Amino acid sequence: MTRQRSGSGKRSPASAARARSYNAEHQALRKRLLADLAAHPDKLCPQTFPDGTVCGRPMYVWMNLHLGHTDDRRGYWGLVEARCNMRAAAMRSNPKNGRVPVPGLVLPKIPKGRRPW
Repeated sequence: MTRQRSGSGKRSPASAARARSYNAEHQALRKRLLADLAAHPDKLCPQTFPDGTVCGRPMYVWMNLHLGHTDDRRGYWGLVEARCNMRAAAMRSNPKNGRVPVPGLVLPKIPKGRRPW
């Protein structure tokens, strides 16, 4: 049984997965693909972006990986890098939601361990 930490307001990974309706079949497939990746670490990220480009970076089991699904959510691509999966999702949804990137906007980099205030 998974429990939430009291007072943190954050869900446990298992409860977050259930909330996104990632069922036992989804989780078993992801686990099986991670085991396959551990045995054959020469796989490349297959994430395709809306502009037609493909990530193609090598993937390792220690990375944050998602089980990428097709746009209609009826099938799976396989394992993809989490950042690629989220980037592709944002590229598809932001224009639909009226959010567009600001041309030329450069966010300042904050040195690690230092706060600007």
